[in-house]
Amino acid sequence: MTRPSKQARHLKKAREIEAQKLKAKKDDKKRKVNEIIDEMDESKLDNTLNLITNLMESSKERINLISSVQQLSEEEIPAADHLIKTMCGSNEGKLISPYLQNKAYE
Repeated sequence: MTRPSKQARHLKKAREIEAQKLKAKKDDKKRKVNEIIDEMDESKLDNTLNLITNLMESSKERINLISSVQQLSEEEIPAADHLIKTMCGSNEGKLISPYLQNKAYE
């Protein structure tokens, strides 16, 4: 087999060094997080876990909503726009049942 060129060896070494740097940064962040977690009491740990879980769920829901809106056909866009614009009353700005929104709009 032929020997890799000098440039190929250099690039390989550079990639390895960069990977080591990234791993060191990640390990440092993990160490800092673990130090903070070790100092927390049980109730703070529970609250933190709930916050992280809710944040992840909220992000998933937001991504799913954006994806759904992007997949709307040209015919569905006016209806979705109407749904958002007809929000009024005490629930203005909140997404509730389209039936209730139309009733409030009438």
